Amino acid sequence: MKKIFLLFIPALMLSCSKTETPTEQTISGKLADKSITSISLFPQFEGNPQIIMIKNGQFSHPLKLDKPTTFMTKIGNERLNLFIDKGNSLVINQNKKADGYEVEFLGKDAAANEYLRKKIKLNSTTPRGRELYLKTEKEFGEILANIKTKEMELLNNSNSIPSSFKKLEQKHIQYTYLIGLLNFEGSYKYYTQNPDFKVSKEFAAIYEDINLDYDMDLFSYSSNYRGFLQNKSFLKAEKAVENGNKKLVEVLFLEYLKEIDNDEIRNWLAYDTSRFVIQSTSDLKEFFDAFSSVSTNQTHIEALKKEYEKLKPLMKGMPSPKFVNYENNAGGKTSLDDLQGKYVYIDVWATWCGPCIQEIPSLKKIEKQYHNKNIEFVSISIDKMKDHPKWKKMIVDKSLGGTQLLADKEWQSKFIQDYRISGIPRFILIDPKGNIVSHNAPRPSNISLINTFEELGI
Repeated sequence: MKKIFLLFIPALMLSCSKTETPTEQTISGKLADKSITSISLFPQFEGNPQIIMIKNGQFSHPLKLDKPTTFMTKIGNERLNLFIDKGNSLVINQNKKADGYEVEFLGKDAAANEYLRKKIKLNSTTPRGRELYLKTEKEFGEILANIKTKEMELLNNSNSIPSSFKKLEQKHIQYTYLIGLLNFEGSYKYYTQNPDFKVSKEFAAIYEDINLDYDMDLFSYSSNYRGFLQNKSFLKAEKAVENGNKKLVEVLFLEYLKEIDNDEIRNWLAYDTSRFVIQSTSDLKEFFDAFSSVSTNQTHIEALKKEYEKLKPLMKGMPSPKFVNYENNAGGKTSLDDLQGKYVYIDVWATWCGPCIQEIPSLKKIEKQYHNKNIEFVSISIDKMKDHPKWKKMIVDKSLGGTQLLADKEWQSKFIQDYRISGIPRFILIDPKGNIVSHNAPRPSNISLINTFEELGI
């Protein structure tokens, strides 16, 4: 036995002597612009921002990445998306040029990061916002197709890019194109204030007729792939409601996620959406029950349950929070108690809120349709007191009807706080006894509002 033991000692020693100490993963570099004192790294998805301090134009910061990670940052005036693979270090040097500064990369991920830098510059002149979404359907599609073609050409002409990164980026470019098309209808409605606009069947078919593969590597890399999965499921739910399904859009969205057989992707999509939607869903219990039936992540379920408990006082049938003595544009003060005996449909808005103003034409149609019915239409502005003249002027300019009120303390008004309103427009429906029908009622532009009124016999 001793001989056997001794025979293995040299082999063990040899093995130990040849084992290399793992090289620490870092992001480091030298900056020609000595006025830069720090760089902030923002992970695209999970994780906290990291602050890198710069001393005499130099920096070195340790990283511990268990998977490929994309960071967003800015060095001087240059915005960068950085890709760093698991175990790889990245060097970023900023060099002085005649017309300013230029960044160069060193390391295994250098080629991928140089491509991403050029991609940002390539898209710097792309039209955005109103300029882009006021294009015709055909023009919009051509612009996005042209962007996709140029990005693919840039990627394919970039040398030394690892094949694994290239495959991910090719798919990312495709899903960036698809989510752009998918979002066109909603964006066009917003910028034109035309809630009835619909894209053509041919246009919609490009993003609707997609056979999705639930790719975890792509999900970890591409925000637009995540966004497409999310938005496509919501679009499917919205179409179902338009076609007569009586369930809430957000509940149908969660039910459709059950079709995803990848637990991690399904759980993330469910929670990332639900942590915001739970604040505004019109049926808290139904929504929370739907989430609990979809998610298998107990941490997510417990986190959402805490929000659910906080929001319980706003469930259907509970006494509504009250506003007291709000300024009435017609003169005097008005409180919620003054309106008891009728249903009350409340629009929380502000003169600076684009989506709020977008709802005005639809709201005026509803008010006209239900004139002399058992319902009062109340608009509560959360404009600042310094914008009081703007509020008064918009009421005249837009010929706003109903009861026009001004909240006493803007966002901090007790009524706004009690309803946990963090975004506007927000619509609330209260019954003749002062109890909540919906703490987040359908918007005037949503056909389900008429369905709700009909079900209540208004």
